[in-house]
Amino acid sequence: MKQSISKKIVLASIALLTVANVQAQTDNLKVSGYIQTQLEAGQKDAKTKLGNTTSTQDWDSKGSFTRAGIRRGRIKFTYAADTYAKGVFQLDLTEAGVKFKDAYLNLTVPSANWLSVKAGIFDRPFGDEISYSSSRREIAERSIGTQILFPDERDMGVTLVLTAPKGSAIEGLAFEGGFFAGNGIAKEDDGKYDFIGHLNYQKKYDNSSFGIGTSLYSGKVYNLDNVAGVYTSYEVNNGAWVASTGSEKFNNRTYYGFDAQYSRQTPLGLTRLRGEYVFGEQPSQGDNMSSPKLGALSTEKKFSYMRNFTAAHIYLVQDLFTTPFAVAFRYSIFDQNTDLNKDQVKSSADVKLDGYSFSGIWRMSPSASLMATYDITTNEKCANLAKYESDRKDNLFTLRLQYKF
Repeated sequence: MKQSISKKIVLASIALLTVANVQAQTDNLKVSGYIQTQLEAGQKDAKTKLGNTTSTQDWDSKGSFTRAGIRRGRIKFTYAADTYAKGVFQLDLTEAGVKFKDAYLNLTVPSANWLSVKAGIFDRPFGDEISYSSSRREIAERSIGTQILFPDERDMGVTLVLTAPKGSAIEGLAFEGGFFAGNGIAKEDDGKYDFIGHLNYQKKYDNSSFGIGTSLYSGKVYNLDNVAGVYTSYEVNNGAWVASTGSEKFNNRTYYGFDAQYSRQTPLGLTRLRGEYVFGEQPSQGDNMSSPKLGALSTEKKFSYMRNFTAAHIYLVQDLFTTPFAVAFRYSIFDQNTDLNKDQVKSSADVKLDGYSFSGIWRMSPSASLMATYDITTNEKCANLAKYESDRKDNLFTLRLQYKF
């Protein structure tokens, strides 16, 4: 009898410990996310983020066309057993399928909480716009240059994060930098790692704040344009593309960036200004300026056209008094090839682009918001490039309903 009672006590104790352990595990796990459903209406040459990126049907391409769907369906899992370590995993669920966006570990040194290491797949630490969450953004999409230079925003790598201790003479100073595969969310394939780093300083006052930063991207892209170990690359000389050959297997990919932010609370509401300027050299395809999204060695695409570029944008966001409404404006410019202009341009990857974006935001609750954005894109007129002799009809209207949880 006593043995039976002891056995029951042991089993009950195990059950209680199991429940306690599960409860502890649950307490350490945080689940969050957001859903963005939207409608897009574009002129006949517009590129949408939903469905087919351009109009394809006769009845759908006369003057404008529409697309509807889920722009983002994010669910994020963050597990932190203590204050020094956490793991993050984020998925994106839409009608197009399921993709993963983040998968990384963040470790903070216990004896020095100003020092941490991040490893896995996460946002590239370059500038301000990349890390500005799409759930907080006041314009529907990132600027033209950011979308082309940093497709998917993320990469696989490891970074060191240094944050000046509170109360120190350099409080507000932070650095994040490390080495990345350079292929976006894809398998590493060439044994070359790109350095990406961002140094910034932020200061807060009672009614205002400001920040400044500088960034560097220094990397390599494998040159597939080769025959028997002789590698070909192309550069602009006197307004024309010229081929050069050599033994170098990799082309340089180098960006320099500067960013600044300012906000101030006034009787009109909170006013925010953000700006960024980026310039550098981009290995690209003959007809596509975009950075590699997949492993350079696992595709036949040749990134052998070396383009010097400049990109910039500025945001102005104004809350309307104490109401739940706000308005936003952004001007962006992306000169894809500073060595060619107008009649010298013979590829769409060399065209200079300007963007004007206007938004209205209604924050219906802490979780729900409605945004309307109208993007006007203008291109330089190139007499020797078909479809770019005049400004293309590619303006786009976006209506987005968002819910965060």
